[in-house]
Amino acid sequence: MRIAAKSNLVFLDLTKSASGRGAWIHPSSSCLVLAIDRKAIARSMRLALTDADYLILKEQAEMMFAKNE
Repeated sequence: MRIAAKSNLVFLDLTKSASGRGAWIHPSSSCLVLAIDRKAIARSMRLALTDADYLILKEQAEMMFAKNE
């Protein structure tokens, strides 16, 4: 799955083509948690992400995973 950032707003890029800086991770909740714990997303996007940013990403990913089940 692709995570994108535009104007300091971080979101899951479901279209996989949003403009702005992006990061790819394996589409699983365990990989998302690992990327968050290691601060890999913030590092690859060259942004300082807040806990609120990570919470939004987790919520968006959980909704995406629920739709795919």
